[in-house]
Amino acid sequence: MNRASLRKLFSHFPLLDELYNLSFIKNIYQRFFLSNLTEPQYYIELSNVCNAECVFCSYPAIRKSGKKLSNINDEIFDRSIEFIKQHKRQTVSLTPTTGEVFIDPQWQKHLQTILDLDFVEYVHFYTNAALLNGQNRKKLFQLRGFEKVSMSFSTGGIDKITYRLLFGKDLFHEVKSNINAFLSELHHRGLKIRVSVDIKLPKDQICSIADAKRTYNQCGYKYAFIKTRKAFDNLSGLIAHSSLDVIKPISSRRHQRPCAYLNDIRFAANGEVWLCGCVISELPGNEDLKIGHLNDLQTSQEILERQKDISGRWSHDRIIPHNCQECTWYVAR
Repeated sequence: MNRASLRKLFSHFPLLDELYNLSFIKNIYQRFFLSNLTEPQYYIELSNVCNAECVFCSYPAIRKSGKKLSNINDEIFDRSIEFIKQHKRQTVSLTPTTGEVFIDPQWQKHLQTILDLDFVEYVHFYTNAALLNGQNRKKLFQLRGFEKVSMSFSTGGIDKITYRLLFGKDLFHEVKSNINAFLSELHHRGLKIRVSVDIKLPKDQICSIADAKRTYNQCGYKYAFIKTRKAFDNLSGLIAHSSLDVIKPISSRRHQRPCAYLNDIRFAANGEVWLCGCVISELPGNEDLKIGHLNDLQTSQEILERQKDISGRWSHDRIIPHNCQECTWYVAR
C-alpha cells in the first residue's frame, strides 16, 4: 500500500484523527508505517514567496539572507515537467519549501498540466488558505482530474491571537472562512477529496479535536482530518521563539543508512534542483542537498548521478548532509 492509498483508507475511520494526535501513535506511524510508505515523489515549487511570516519556518531567514524570491516561470516549469516525463513517478507535490501556492498567478494552469499527466495518480499540496477565496475555489473545482488532489491547510490555533503569534499576520478570519467555505462546497458536491487541517500550537495551549472541528469544519465534511502540532524542527537554530517547543533530533545511531526522503526531488521556483521536499532541506548558507539547476546545461542523468553520489557518501563514508543531521523525520531507506 502506498502513502496515497493509506490516506484514503484513513478517510473511512474518523476516529483516527483523535488517535493520531496522541504522541505515541504519531511515533508508531512515523517509525513503522512511513518506513514502508516512502515511494519517491516530485515537488514543484510554484512560488517561494509567502504571505505569512511563521515563527516555525525558515522563510523569514531565507528572505533576509537576500535570496531572490519569485514565482516559477514557464521555462523552469516546462523543464521540470520534461524531467518528470523522462523519469516517471506517481506522486507530485506542490508544497513549497517556503512560499504559498496560490501566490503564483498561473497556479491553475500549472496544476492542470500536472493532473493531465496520465502516470500521475496523486497530487498534494499545503496552503495556509488565506488566498483560497471564492475565485480560487472556483478554479479548483474547474480542474480536470480534481479527484487526484489532496490538500493540507496549515493554520495556527483556533483564535485570532494564537494565529497572529504563530503566523505573524492577521489572517485568521480569512483562513477560517475560506477553509469552511471550501469544505462546505466539497460536501455539497459529494466529493471525496482528502483534506488535512494541520493546526500549529504554542507549547502551553490545548486544542481539542472537537473545538478544532467547530472552528474549521463547521459543515462536518467527513473527509477532513484534524491534526495538531506543538513541537517543531529546530531548523539549525532558526527557531528561537519562547512559545514553541523544539523536537529533539533523532539519535545519530539511527542514521546508519541514507534517509528515504533523499529519493524525493524538488524543483525550486528559481530553477534549482534539490533533494527532499521538507522545509529543513534548504536553509540559509547551506546547499548540501542541492543537486543541480535547470538553467544549466545538465542532463537529467547528471542530476540523478549527483543524487546517487550524496546517498552513496552517506551509505559508505557516513558523510551525512548538514541539514539531515538535525531532521526529525529521518526514515531509513
